[in-house]
Amino acid sequence: MYRKLFCPVDCSLLHSTPNNQPSDPIMITFFSPGQYVRHTKQPDWGLGQVQSAVADRITVNFEHAGKQLIIGGLELVVVSEREIVESRAQDTKGN
Repeated sequence: MYRKLFCPVDCSLLHSTPNNQPSDPIMITFFSPGQYVRHTKQPDWGLGQVQSAVADRITVNFEHAGKQLIIGGLELVVVSEREIVESRAQDTKGN
């Protein structure tokens, strides 16, 4: 049996899995493949590029931590073009 949830962003109905409890929060993420992100709780992982984003599961390939599955995505922030350029400049200086 599936629950129907209203999504205020695009005004469509979403279905949750049968395992979700009524008190479980349903996260809707706005990440797209190709976006560059940073993990706020793991800054040593470096920049990451979103590989996939399905419901609350975001797969990100980080510079120093490899591919990681992030559930929820609240700790991910999209980085600016300037940060991407600066990070790449630092990497070339270090090598």
